[in-house]
Amino acid sequence: MSFFINALSIFVAVASATVFAAETRSDNSETNTLPEVDVNAEKVTDIYAGGQVAREAQLGLLGNVDFLDVPLSSSSYTSETIVNQQARSVTDLMANDASIRTLSGADGSYDFFTIRGFQGTTSSHSLNGLFGVLPAQNMALDGFERAEIIKGPTTLLFGSGPLGYAGGSTNFIAKRAADDPLTRISLDYYGDGQGGTRVDVGRRFGEDNAIGIRFNGNFRDGATAIDGQSERLGLGVLAIDYRGEKARVALDYGIQSYLIDRPTFGITITPGFRVPSAPDAGDNPFPSWAKAYSKDNYLILSGEYDLTPAWTVFGAVGRRDGDSYVTNAYINIDDAAGNATVFPSFEPYKSRTSLSTNLGVRGDFQTGSVSHQIGLMASLIRWESGFTFTLDDFSFASNVYDPAQPAVPAPFRGTSRHAPTASRYEDTGFSLVDNIGFFDDKLQVILGARQQRFQVESFDVFTGAATNQYDKNKLSPSVGVVLKPRNDVSLYANYMEGLSSGPVADNTVINAGEVFAPIKTEQAEVGLKKDWGHITTTLALFQIKQPSGYIDSITNEFNVAGEQRNRGVEFSTFGQIAHGVRVLGGVSYIDAEITESDQGALNGNDAVGVPEWGINIGGEWDIFAVPGLTLTGRAIYTSEQYVDENNTQEIPSWTRFDAGARYAFRAFNKEAVVRLNVLNVFDRDYWSSAFGSQLTLGTPRTLLLSTSFDL
Repeated sequence: MSFFINALSIFVAVASATVFAAETRSDNSETNTLPEVDVNAEKVTDIYAGGQVAREAQLGLLGNVDFLDVPLSSSSYTSETIVNQQARSVTDLMANDASIRTLSGADGSYDFFTIRGFQGTTSSHSLNGLFGVLPAQNMALDGFERAEIIKGPTTLLFGSGPLGYAGGSTNFIAKRAADDPLTRISLDYYGDGQGGTRVDVGRRFGEDNAIGIRFNGNFRDGATAIDGQSERLGLGVLAIDYRGEKARVALDYGIQSYLIDRPTFGITITPGFRVPSAPDAGDNPFPSWAKAYSKDNYLILSGEYDLTPAWTVFGAVGRRDGDSYVTNAYINIDDAAGNATVFPSFEPYKSRTSLSTNLGVRGDFQTGSVSHQIGLMASLIRWESGFTFTLDDFSFASNVYDPAQPAVPAPFRGTSRHAPTASRYEDTGFSLVDNIGFFDDKLQVILGARQQRFQVESFDVFTGAATNQYDKNKLSPSVGVVLKPRNDVSLYANYMEGLSSGPVADNTVINAGEVFAPIKTEQAEVGLKKDWGHITTTLALFQIKQPSGYIDSITNEFNVAGEQRNRGVEFSTFGQIAHGVRVLGGVSYIDAEITESDQGALNGNDAVGVPEWGINIGGEWDIFAVPGLTLTGRAIYTSEQYVDENNTQEIPSWTRFDAGARYAFRAFNKEAVVRLNVLNVFDRDYWSSAFGSQLTLGTPRTLLLSTSFDL
């Protein structure tokens, strides 16, 4: 709490100085505007100058809120940013944020990342505020109008994903058909010979264009920029919506199939020697028979109804089925020369959300001169996961610089790709929030709480027998404050709690099967936002604490008695710094410390895989001498990272430069755009991450080329 109070005092002083020196905000006459698009009862409205970031974020219970009124750090990336950067996955899009680092390798089989130093996965993604419905491994972005990255454990506003989240979450807004007809075809080239085709078709029908249909499809196949690797993606997303005078209803369906031959995974390392240099970024140390496949489909029905002009009832219900398998090869580096031992494994998984639903009401009223925005929501998610594995009887020697290529292990041939159930999970929650406005909303105080109940059953994946179950519940309070001394300045603070289901002690410890209470994550944050008219800057100070588990070295008992504390400072900016010149990015500093550990042996050490410094700065420059031509560039810097908790091994800092260009023109009286992006222009070899004590290979020099036509 003292950290929170001191930080708030500092920010008040900074805010006062900034407000005193700031010029009067000018009208943003060049701000573009999206067509009105109903999104699960809320409308996507104006986009900030430059077109890369939306002014509003959809904050679950509170609906759409202007970024200056949001009492936390968030970024709402538009579909224009997704398309222009040719982002193929959410981790590509996250390269715009200095507080986020990618953990999965380039074209790996999973989307793993850290937000403010804590791991996130696809389970921390929601679609229109509904968790558990998006693909579980990796996910193409074609069906989304916006991607809103929200920092911190915002369980109060959104509920929780199947595995919870600590550092932040991403809410995707589904595309809807606009009033103007759209037929867009894109031809793509990627890597080392991969081709693809994307289609985006939207139409509205009926009186007042009440009924809309939007379809997005994507198919790509061929070699990537990594040696011996290829991938095949098939995606179809259909969105049907109705918008009436009082009622809005939407149906979203998506199906995705993704196959990667010779994907890259994390690489472990034996303690006791210096981490060897990363191999050539385009090389592939994994065997030719490694493979990852996933197939997901989801269906969501959502809607809202205006009871009065001030009160709206809303709800959504959805489900998802997902199956995947990995023919894996666990690589462990044995010495500084890169010699390694490889352990083959075949691992089928399943991940199914049988039900994800929410139902709520929100509205506003006045009590004298004080305004109230009330939100009440009940949510339920039922999720089932399963896995099994087949380990081959032998391991083989290899080298990350000169990998061995043995034949596919015999036990993997004909092995079932269907996984048995390992656990069933149910999370029921009730949230209440009141956004109280004073002095014509110059001061806003958000008070809320969420009651959650966790019910979990676990099963032996080989026998199917129930192993343990638990039923736990907890109340999580949250508070946010926004002070706006001027219309273009906001000072904010928040205290947020998040909950995730507690761990279960495994069979290697004396308390095997013991189920632990839900894990509580706590965040305290203060920040300052300034809208300069065409560019916005944000400064934030935060602290996040999360319990962690460890095995007692004396008793061999598993306990959730450890703790990691991440303190940091973030600076971010977006917008148009000059006519035709745009910027997007920021700087992050994170001090990630182990504060509680086994016998206190690691107390004070830096957390594994969390770099102190991250810098992500991107820019765009319209070349007015050549109308329609835009040059782009981005620099990403990541400081050193420890590989082990003893802080004896580390990977060096790295810097990556990306560059590109696009050219918009008219052909046959139709709009067309050619886009070229090159990642890692100088083809630097580097370890990109050491999170979880696993080394991740950096992105090789990668070419992305696309041409889109509006028909």
